Amino acid sequence: NNYNKTQGAFIFGRVGLDYFLSNRTTLSISGIRVHGEFKPYETIGINTDSLFNSGTISSSSERVTTGKREFNAKGLQFGFKQLFPKEGEELTADFNLFSGKNGGDNLYVTDYFAQAGGNKTGEYQQQLVSSGTNRFLTVQTDYVKPFKKIKLETGLRAQLRKLSNINSNYVYNYTTNQFELVSAATSNYKNTDNVYAGYVSVSGAVKDFGYKVGLRAESSDYTGTLLSNNSTFSNKYPISLFPSVFFSQKLKNKQELQVSITRRINRPNFFQLIPFVDFTDNLNITKGNPALKPEFTQSFELSYSKTLKGNNTFLTS
Repeated sequence: NNYNKTQGAFIFGRVGLDYFLSNRTTLSISGIRVHGEFKPYETIGINTDSLFNSGTISSSSERVTTGKREFNAKGLQFGFKQLFPKEGEELTADFNLFSGKNGGDNLYVTDYFAQAGGNKTGEYQQQLVSSGTNRFLTVQTDYVKPFKKIKLETGLRAQLRKLSNINSNYVYNYTTNQFELVSAATSNYKNTDNVYAGYVSVSGAVKDFGYKVGLRAESSDYTGTLLSNNSTFSNKYPISLFPSVFFSQKLKNKQELQVSITRRINRPNFFQLIPFVDFTDNLNITKGNPALKPEFTQSFELSYSKTLKGNNTFLTS
C-alpha cells in the first residue's frame, strides 16, 4: 500500500541575441539557467505472509521516506546560419554546452510489526546522501542544397557526454546513536559517452511518386570508472551504417500509399551501464551491466491514407 506526494518547483530562464552580419548571414548566442528543488514524501505499508511447513508466519512493516533533491544547471548555445542566393540552399552550424550539478538527502525510516495493527517489534533507519554532475556538448553542422528535381541534405554531428554519480549510504546504529557509513553500499562512479555521426540524403518527386533515400554513419565509445577501486570499463563500436528509404505514391480520389525501411539504434542509459549494486532504495535493488551493447532495429512500415469530405482523414499502417 503506497502513498506518494512530492512538493517542489522548477525554474527555467533563457536570454539570447541574434546578430545579422548581412541579410543572409546570422550569428546567435544564448544562455540558459535552470534550478529545481523537490521534497518527496512517501509511505509504504507492506504485509507479508511467509509460508513454512509448520504454518504461515505474518509480519508487517511501514516505511516513511522524507528528504530533499536539488539541481542547478546552465547552458551556452552558439549558432551560425548562412543563406545562399538560390532559394532553399542554406548552411547551419550549432554549438551547445550544458552542464549541471545535483544533490539529495533522503531519510528512510522503517517500523516493523508482528502483524498489521500489532505492536512494534523493531526499527530500521537509512540515510542516503547523493550528488552528481553532468556535462553535455553537442556540435553539429547541416547543409541543404536544392537542385532542379532533387534536394540534397548532409551533415555532421558530435555528441560528448560526461556523468558522475555518488551515493553514500548510512545506517543508524542504535548502540552509538549515530549514522554510520556502509562502504559496501556506497558507490562513486563516472563515465564518458561519445557519439560521432554523419549523414547524407537525397529526396525528390517524379509526378505523383515521391522518395527520400538516406544513409547515416555513426561510431561511439564508452568509458566508465568505479572510483572506489579504480576499476575501469569500456566499449568501443566501429562505424555502423544506418540506411533509410521512404517512398510515397499518390493515387486517385485523394489516396496515398507510403513505404519506409529504416535501421535504428537504441543505446543503454547511464543506470543500465553501472557496474555496481545500487542500494539507493533497499526495496528496489538494481545493478547495471557495463558490457551492455546498443540495440539495433530494422523497421518496415506500410501505410495507406485517404482524405475524406470535410478534411477528415483515414489512415491505416
